[in-house]
Amino acid sequence: MKQLIFLLCSLPVTISGFALAMQTEPSQPKVADTSAHPNDQHLQELLARLGENDFPVRNEASLELKLLSPERFRQLAEQIAEASNAEAVVRVHAELDARLVSRNPEDVRAAWDVLEYLAENGRLLLADEAQHSLRQHWKTRVDLTVAELKKHGAHVVKGDFGRRAVLFGMPLNDDRNDGLQVFLTEDWTGGDTEVALFKRLAMLSGPVRTSRGLNIYLTQGHPLTEEQQAALIEAVGPARVVRRSRVQLGIVWNPQFTPGVLIGSVSEGGSAAGAGLKPGDLIVAIEDTELRRKHAKQQPSDDAQTETQKSPEKDPTLLKDFDDLVQRLMLYQPGDVMTIRVIRGFDDLLLSGNDVDLESVKTEKLDVKMKGWDELKPLAR
Repeated sequence: MKQLIFLLCSLPVTISGFALAMQTEPSQPKVADTSAHPNDQHLQELLARLGENDFPVRNEASLELKLLSPERFRQLAEQIAEASNAEAVVRVHAELDARLVSRNPEDVRAAWDVLEYLAENGRLLLADEAQHSLRQHWKTRVDLTVAELKKHGAHVVKGDFGRRAVLFGMPLNDDRNDGLQVFLTEDWTGGDTEVALFKRLAMLSGPVRTSRGLNIYLTQGHPLTEEQQAALIEAVGPARVVRRSRVQLGIVWNPQFTPGVLIGSVSEGGSAAGAGLKPGDLIVAIEDTELRRKHAKQQPSDDAQTETQKSPEKDPTLLKDFDDLVQRLMLYQPGDVMTIRVIRGFDDLLLSGNDVDLESVKTEKLDVKMKGWDELKPLAR
């Protein structure tokens, strides 16, 4: 038995292309010892060994690369940006791709930080490889960004709030992308660094704002400075950043008819859905005269005159368009009741081809209990 144990302990075992001898006393691999707290000089030597012609040396360096901590891997970015050996660059990129699909969130974040750094590098090989990885793993990029935004109080909903509105057979909304809705409310605690994260979501924004893709809502009371708002608009485009009230009606507007707001679609969980509004209904008025008068007295610096004071001969409750609706929603809080007047099935009147006189069409009075944005639900796909 003793001879057998001696024989086993003396037998060389080949693992991953190089020999490791089993010993009676356990020991850590050499690469673990050297990579525990490597300095910049060691990182430079590691890159040099990754490009060695000697295959066992390259393999040992590759194993050492895998054992680098996420923080040390980030520090490797500057070193690889200056590396001249193509073999070393290829091996680092292979490790980057492996970490992007790792189950360790810290490894994923570190790999992403390195790729974003290399993507801005002036060297063509490095930048091209990094940009290719970023494009290939764009969903990971979105998930990482969303996780960071949520840590700082952003309310994020994946999905779309409205189905495509159709008038005369033509879709009004782009149906190519799933939606990502980001709400920056009074709960937002992020600063300049967190606002810069929105650059990562730019691939979800297109040239025209639709209900699909990326939409960022700055809700009433948000703490962003003017400079931060400007940076946000620069990151994703002005059409993707909209200002909204604390409450939502939960509709997609069909802009083919004004005055009033013609409903193109109604979202689940929205105030409109709860009140029984349907696509094709036309909201013609909001009975909020007293509320607006009270608000004007509280804030005389903005609009000292109410609509009633400006045009006493006209009905001040009439709704002009969607922008007017957005402004008037600013007067409400979640839980408030908004009374509206609506023409049911107005889209059918449009399709009839006859001239429509709004004053002669029967309207219905409806109480709408206002809900916050957190109650709005995306469409099931």
